[in-house]
Amino acid sequence: MTELEKKLMKQIEHLTIQNEKQAKQIEQLINQLTNMNRRLFGTSSEKNPQGQLSFFEEDNNSPFSEAEQPADKAVEIETISYQRKKYQGQRADITRDLPIVVEEHTLPSDSQVCSCCASPF
Repeated sequence: MTELEKKLMKQIEHLTIQNEKQAKQIEQLINQLTNMNRRLFGTSSEKNPQGQLSFFEEDNNSPFSEAEQPADKAVEIETISYQRKKYQGQRADITRDLPIVVEEHTLPSDSQVCSCCASPF
């Protein structure tokens, strides 16, 4: 073997080792990405607490599985009573600064139809 062939063989071995290292690194990065996606979007992030019901699962023992039947046709009326704090002049305080405008509107005499409006009848 000539000197050139030896150099080329060494270079090929070096590049092969480098290629294997890069392939391992790519495989590790792909595994990391897959695990991160599984953690973010996988079912483990959507676990239900022990006592919580699901909206989408059918359960025959559910209290909502049967239609509600009224036991009695009587209507129950609930009375709620409370007191508000009101004081005299509350409306006057609120409207004190508003301007008062008085406008008077009259109809023409031919459009008036009743006795209070001076109708021709």
